[in-house]
Amino acid sequence: MLAVCLALVWAGSARGQENHFNPGLMGANALPPQPGEAPWVVDEWGVLLSVAAQQARPVGGGRDLSLTFPFRVDYGFARRVSLIVEGTPVEAWVVSQQTAEAWRPTRGQGLTKGDIRIGAKFLLYEGSPTFPGVAFRALTKTTTGKGGPDRRFMDAPGYLFDIIGGKQFAISESLRLEAWLAAGFLAWQQAGFGQNDALSLSATVLAHLRFGTVRLEARGYRGWQKYDKPLVLSAGVELPLFGGNRFITTVNYSVRDPLLVGVQLGVRFGTAGGPPEAGTGS
Repeated sequence: MLAVCLALVWAGSARGQENHFNPGLMGANALPPQPGEAPWVVDEWGVLLSVAAQQARPVGGGRDLSLTFPFRVDYGFARRVSLIVEGTPVEAWVVSQQTAEAWRPTRGQGLTKGDIRIGAKFLLYEGSPTFPGVAFRALTKTTTGKGGPDRRFMDAPGYLFDIIGGKQFAISESLRLEAWLAAGFLAWQQAGFGQNDALSLSATVLAHLRFGTVRLEARGYRGWQKYDKPLVLSAGVELPLFGGNRFITTVNYSVRDPLLVGVQLGVRFGTAGGPPEAGTGS
């Protein structure tokens, strides 16, 4: 009888913890799908500084607001390896009355430490006129994200391993298309209740025009539990600035886990992350 009672208590705790660590039952930035990127490596550094605002409708909640300051630093060398540090240092947030009643957070608004990811991208094959370029990407999510009682970020490690393919197509002197596909394995720890494994996917199309670059993307992942299958549709424009820097504006729309609409504005300094000029099979 005691064993049955303990099993029931454990199962109830596991379900609660399981829900607590699923994106659809947390804040908008708890575990977003990883954006796509080109497989090629440019031998330069790059720094992206941005600000992003979101309105989310998580499961069981109302309309919540958040403000973040995403960044990314990458450094490529030997045209083969790019080191990556990215993340969200802090999030300012406020939840609706419906979310407060459904989730019972310790606060209805506040500032919370966000997640930092560290990793690298390795070019495996530069590409040819027939075959796409291929790269391997590995990212580790640190435990910097706090705010678990408020369901903002997961204070738990995670990692992503994926393969990236990319190809360019020269349409005309004023138009060049670029396509990226990424597929891999995403996992994150759930305290003492095991690991959630997910298939991560993204598809990106870029149109390089005379005035700048237009980017369309779909990205998401599928875990094995409930409320852990986000799907984000994204559209953005990159415009050249002085000194080779770029202004970037992006609109994101998530159709589930959680429902979300967001806008991100940023400036990318340096040349890393720009379209490659050679070896891409164009």
